[in-house]
Amino acid sequence: MTAQEPPLDETRTSPPRSGDIVSGDDFVSLPAGYPLARYQLIETLGQGTFGITYRAHDAQLDRAVAVKEYLPASLAVRHGGTQVLPRSTRLADDFRWGRERFLAEAQTLARFENAPAIVRVYDFLEANGTAYMVMELLRGETLEARLKRDGRLAPEVIESLLKPLLEGLERVHGVGILHRDIKPSNITLDDEGRPTLLDFGAARAAVAGRTQAMTAVYTPGYAAAEQFTSTTQGPYTDIYGLAATLYQCVTGSMPPTAMERLLDDRLVPASRAVAGRYPARLLAGIDAGLALKAQDRPATIAAWRPMLLGGPPTKAAPLLPAAAPAAADDDSKTRVSRADARQPGSRRWAIAAAVLLLVAGVAGGGYVYVRDAQERAEVERLAAEARQRELEAQRQAEAARRQAEEQARREAEEQTRRQAEEQARRDAEAQARRAAEQAEAQRRAEEEARRQAQLEQETAQRQQEEARRQAAEAARQQQAEEARRRAAEEARRNADADARRQQDEEARRRAADEARRKTDADARRQQDEEARRRAADEARRKSEADARRQQEEAARRTPGGVDGTWSGVVECYPGGPKGAASIPVAAGQGRATVQGMRIALRISEGSVVADLEWIGQEGREWVASLRGRPAGDSLAVTGTARTLGGRQETVRPQCTLNLRRQ
Repeated sequence: MTAQEPPLDETRTSPPRSGDIVSGDDFVSLPAGYPLARYQLIETLGQGTFGITYRAHDAQLDRAVAVKEYLPASLAVRHGGTQVLPRSTRLADDFRWGRERFLAEAQTLARFENAPAIVRVYDFLEANGTAYMVMELLRGETLEARLKRDGRLAPEVIESLLKPLLEGLERVHGVGILHRDIKPSNITLDDEGRPTLLDFGAARAAVAGRTQAMTAVYTPGYAAAEQFTSTTQGPYTDIYGLAATLYQCVTGSMPPTAMERLLDDRLVPASRAVAGRYPARLLAGIDAGLALKAQDRPATIAAWRPMLLGGPPTKAAPLLPAAAPAAADDDSKTRVSRADARQPGSRRWAIAAAVLLLVAGVAGGGYVYVRDAQERAEVERLAAEARQRELEAQRQAEAARRQAEEQARREAEEQTRRQAEEQARRDAEAQARRAAEQAEAQRRAEEEARRQAQLEQETAQRQQEEARRQAAEAARQQQAEEARRRAAEEARRNADADARRQQDEEARRRAADEARRKTDADARRQQDEEARRRAADEARRKSEADARRQQEEAARRTPGGVDGTWSGVVECYPGGPKGAASIPVAAGQGRATVQGMRIALRISEGSVVADLEWIGQEGREWVASLRGRPAGDSLAVTGTARTLGGRQETVRPQCTLNLRRQ
């Protein structure tokens, strides 16, 4: 299993509009072998409505990586094979804004290199008019595949998954990032069963919340009720998704959707569905995480962890605000909210959707078709009840707010009074300290003045004595220095004379040595030149003799010269034909067709020319001219292919033809 986008969904989210850029290669991935900075793309792993994921090789660190490309299908298209452009000028700002969010999310996730259960982001960059995120390439299977095979998980397995998942989520929640699409297919398990969360949807949700060009998507059964509305989301939203995943791990079934539960909550609590099979605290924690109302769920991972695993509550990291609207780009099992609303379904679905739309409002739009008066009456009744409950909650919240404000005002006044008293006490103490410090400073100044006067008198006496001593010492030093100068001058004259004699002798010796070395070098050069000449003559004679022997031997074996059937292999890589070739040659020329490739071969005693022509998969015509020399009954020629029409290609195949005469 690799870190990748969901499989390609070829259904357009909306029809082309006037002014849109519509291209036939909207969903074309970058070609295999494409160099993206230091990463060479190898193959496409998956493509969704938000982007494309590739398997790539990091040439600098020599490792396999996954590269996710920002390419929201509803906002941008591929142009010219590599560039990504907005579909229209109207969507350009949304596209650029989403690209900035994509890079910001990558930069934040890159900080969690050692966070458990969080996919590692190695690098992020901009190229081709869009952005790329370089991630760890994961191998193993998804939790979804594991559940399909085993049905349920053992208690000890669930506990081993929970600890890293909770810790990883708590760390990303601490910097304001929500996953928003936790489900079994977004959790991978390595060979040792360690989990990793994939496909964070913060940037995707931000883009969906900003523009209606991207249709909001969700995964039924794992999305909390607030994900269908514009209400604020938080860690409790991810808690619902993980609780729904745990519910499936213990019961073997996915819980009902939040919309179904909103109308008629038929969810069988985990503590009742599988009582006795798992620890009671674990089942109670799952039920708490599946509460429909956000305020009824644990607010943070730190509050939820002891419910699931036991132990005292942990201190939660401070949470940064997260974006409210959430829309997860998902695989084929993810349903599009507006499309679901248009399809005919059960009466309960229509009523639930209508109530949800009337009470909260769906982010990005949507509508519900109610088929008869009875359904409309039911919808209006439920909506009225929901509005009444909302008004009552607002009144209670307003009363609580006023009470809290009054309490805060009283506490602030009391705090102000205490602060004023404390400040007055500190001011009095400070004034007393300043008076005492001033008196002490005056005493110290007077004492310092007396000590300084005495010190100056003693210093003057010492200076006079020192001046007399220095004068006497200077006279003695002057006499001694004159004596040393005369002695040094005599020694210098003697040393200069000795040095001149030594220099003259050394110059004569060096001249003699140089003349001898030059004579020896000239003799060696003459010897070396004579040896090279003789070796070259010998090599030339041997080469000519070998050539004559080969020609005579070839003439004896092949009386007909180069004619005959030449067989072997032709290959053009990458992207070109490959196959076995058998070419009959008469009068030095032969033709054949291999895997749609036309081959024209010309052989003489001293050269071989092979011209290749074929039509590539893209409909472009390729040609190559291969040249070389025959070697008896075998030949091998190579060359580089090119396309007709002068089009520059990023990758040009290298062609080889290896033949042997039968």
